[in-house]
Amino acid sequence: MQFIPFNATVEATIVGVLGSGEDAVPANRPDLHGDLPGLPAALGRGAARIHAVPLPDVEPFDIASAINARQSAGLIKPSAMPEPYDRYDTERLVEIWTEAELPSTYTAEPVVLAGSLSIDRMLLAGGELAGIAGSFGLVGDRHLDLAVLQHSVHRELGAEAVFGFYESYGEDPNIVALDHFVLAALLLGWIV
Repeated sequence: MQFIPFNATVEATIVGVLGSGEDAVPANRPDLHGDLPGLPAALGRGAARIHAVPLPDVEPFDIASAINARQSAGLIKPSAMPEPYDRYDTERLVEIWTEAELPSTYTAEPVVLAGSLSIDRMLLAGGELAGIAGSFGLVGDRHLDLAVLQHSVHRELGAEAVFGFYESYGEDPNIVALDHFVLAALLLGWIV
């Protein structure tokens, strides 16, 4: 069942900037992991390029509807989530996410998102992001992509690589927003 409405228009917009990655290699190849800080820097520059793509005229991704659809279908499995989320049942996790408030000073600006952006989906050529594998393309808050990619960078390359990623991305995330979107990404099944 597909609950993530990746948008073909957004995907085409991203491909127009990055390319299709036909001749690229997956960023999660173990032989590339020795390229520190080069690999995290390439990932940061690539995410920044995606988030800077001019917005096509499409509706933003409705995270709440996608989470509710996954919940209704019984696809959210808290026991498979990392601590501290694994101690809650599905209903409570969705309630926590729904009731969480972002800081009053935080203003979400919609950007082009890959959606479920992790190292294993990123394709590199010439040391730069050259494509994304699988379906992708949404409009929403950049912290959704950043939550997934930060988790992936940390898991695959280590904690220090996260700093190199954000240095090349060019902007630090809002920590409260990032935490909110980590839970969203877990509920969406994008962080595993």
